[in-house]
Amino acid sequence: MMLVVQPRFRLLNATSAPLAYRLAARTDVGGVLPAEQDTPAPLHWPHRLADRALQLSLSADAGWSGAVAVDAPAEYVLALPTADAPDGVLVRLTVEEAGPSLLLTASVCASAPYRVLNELPVHLTFEQSGGGRVRTVAPGGAADFAWDVPMGERTILLAPLVDTAPPEAPSTAAVAIIAAHRSGALSRVAVRPDRLGEPQPHGAPAADRKSTRLNSSHPSRTRMPSSA
Repeated sequence: MMLVVQPRFRLLNATSAPLAYRLAARTDVGGVLPAEQDTPAPLHWPHRLADRALQLSLSADAGWSGAVAVDAPAEYVLALPTADAPDGVLVRLTVEEAGPSLLLTASVCASAPYRVLNELPVHLTFEQSGGGRVRTVAPGGAADFAWDVPMGERTILLAPLVDTAPPEAPSTAAVAIIAAHRSGALSRVAVRPDRLGEPQPHGAPAADRKSTRLNSSHPSRTRMPSSA
């Protein structure tokens, strides 16, 4: 009789750059996965009751992605901080069953799951509720978005930014928005995009894209760094 013991979790890096990983409950680096890895690496938690959550990074000095649970099949889009990409480099982490193990595969993600379109005549700020970085979108502009805290509250908070210098000749709509904001009638709008339908790639036709709009009538990417 032969007894074969296999790891419960295995990690595979299919991107073109090395990836560091760590357990979300710890501050030390768990290891570094080589670029375009051929054989998955085993992943072990220090004790059986530890939270099964993981973080990825392009380098320990650049910062870490938000933590994601990896104890069941799932798929995430993570923004990995870099000095050259303000919104981070997007990596897709897929957790799938592979025999007795869960295989965690990191691959390049071409587009973020969400895009915020600003149709207001003033700047717009948005952030994930309960944490995350505040971003600003110019009038008529757009910004791609992936959750900064994937295990946190999946709500986007949007607000018109009226503290900046107004345009030389503000439109009637801009004047109305500024006045409403300063009076407290218009502050922040909370949106839960996951309840609006399934996200679609940004390469899909415009009618099929998942986007979050805020306009005056309804106030309701970067390449992977080289491994060289």
